Amino acid sequence: MVLFALTKHGLVEMFELARGRKTPIWVNQGVLDDADLDRLRSEGFDLTDFAYWIDPAVESYIEGAVATIREHHPDQVLYIERV
Repeated sequence: MVLFALTKHGLVEMFELARGRKTPIWVNQGVLDDADLDRLRSEGFDLTDFAYWIDPAVESYIEGAVATIREHHPDQVLYIERV
């Protein structure tokens, strides 16, 4: 299972799903700053932050991000936050 959070609100929900597991979470750029990313990674979360912002209102942007995630995690179930 792989999780994709587009907003801070969605990320909180993703943490609940991932807590205690090695579930990869992909995070929209700007949702977490570098210090938060470092801290959460040190707590054991498997976080990947996008290098660019994905507008949650633009489906084609989300589809592009999903394609990138699937390149890294083929054949895994992907949960995507919808806003």
